[in-house]
Amino acid sequence: MNKCLIAFLFILTSVQCQAQNIGGIGAQLIIDTTGGWTMPRIFSLVPGSPAYDSLRATDYIISVNDISCRNKTIEEVVGLIRGEAGTMVTVTTANTKEGEAPRIHQLKRVGMNIPQPADPKDAFFANCDNAVKALKQTGATIVKTFNSDCGNYFFNFDGAAGKFHIRIIAMTDPADKSGLGFRISGKVFDNEHESEATDLGIIDSKKGVNGNAQTEGSVSFTKDCVGTIAVTLHDDNKKCHAMYVMVYK
Repeated sequence: MNKCLIAFLFILTSVQCQAQNIGGIGAQLIIDTTGGWTMPRIFSLVPGSPAYDSLRATDYIISVNDISCRNKTIEEVVGLIRGEAGTMVTVTTANTKEGEAPRIHQLKRVGMNIPQPADPKDAFFANCDNAVKALKQTGATIVKTFNSDCGNYFFNFDGAAGKFHIRIIAMTDPADKSGLGFRISGKVFDNEHESEATDLGIIDSKKGVNGNAQTEGSVSFTKDCVGTIAVTLHDDNKKCHAMYVMVYK
């Protein structure tokens, strides 16, 4: 399920700005974080753009206008590349983040009407929905699913008595680089026996991959099943970006 949050940190480096004639080069970037330091890498190129004619997908952007891109955020690199449409920008690329085989490119910034990338939250929910489909293919019965913004929630579900599995998944805002994270605790109640709540434990987003965190637990009901899932979010720094809960048998 760590695939619920994939590399959706790409940002288009060329946009159409209504207030100013701002242009870019037509490259989509991601950040390579391997080795304990970061460097931007080209994710894809927009056909017909200056970048498409000169750069290669998977190239690393080592510097922009002789300013090193090491340990810079996506926003900082994009800010260096963007500028007034029609002006030139110098981009140095290489085969590796260490700078192997550097190449210097003089590119003209152009105004381009390119859609903004999809909200990573949409991709998170879509991938979690795909995980539910995969569960169905294994023969599991899906009792209920919930997708929501972050918060404290009580989810009710009905069903025949039996053993249920509950999975809670959450993600941080992928644009956030603070590393502060959040914690979520989950409990499941048999509404007729609230004192016998099953604690699903605590998940910590800082322990997950790319900010993704999840927990899973099982609970059994011996009588008519009217269950309640209590999800408590501990997020003083407002770092939770989305949550997904699935109940299945």
